[in-house]
Amino acid sequence: MTVFSEPEAGYLRSQRLGRLATVDAHGQPQANPVAFFLNEDGTVDIGGYAMGGTKKWRNTGTNPKVALVVDSLVSEQPWLVCGVEIRRGGAAHGAA
Repeated sequence: MTVFSEPEAGYLRSQRLGRLATVDAHGQPQANPVAFFLNEDGTVDIGGYAMGGTKKWRNTGTNPKVALVVDSLVSEQPWLVCGVEIRRGGAAHGAA
């Protein structure tokens, strides 16, 4: 389980779309937009249309290393990006 700071958890609850990065059996990266939901216990559910039949799902069976990036452009003037990266088996990293 990952422990999120309150600002990270609040940000994740305000967003619905992230990008899931996986690695296929040949070592090639794949990143796709996915829906996600932050649960009260700090776990994150990731889903999408027919997720069980997708390449990203198959990738997790051969290589469990994944990362979910949730980010948004807060401002263009000045340039300000906000986001959280979650790595499977790792810690969350927030940025603002």
